[in-house]
Amino acid sequence: MPEIHNQLVPIIQSHVIDGNFTVKDAASKCLAIIFKYQHHVPARDDLLEFIMKKLAISKNFSHRRAFIWFCKHVVSIIPF
Repeated sequence: MPEIHNQLVPIIQSHVIDGNFTVKDAASKCLAIIFKYQHHVPARDDLLEFIMKKLAISKNFSHRRAFIWFCKHVVSIIPF
């Protein structure tokens, strides 16, 4: 899956950053699904680093909102 990760994830990340309200929510859901099924540790760490640096601690409100959507989707997708 690293090949898919290298091609698909940057596109989804750009949609999370630059998309409109609906696109950001859908892209956040896609990232949550990829995060769940990503077993390649370096790729998963890269994705987590993007989420933490670009979304969670961003000064932009819409990026922090996308982080909340990502968390909402992760909680709904990953069972406890």
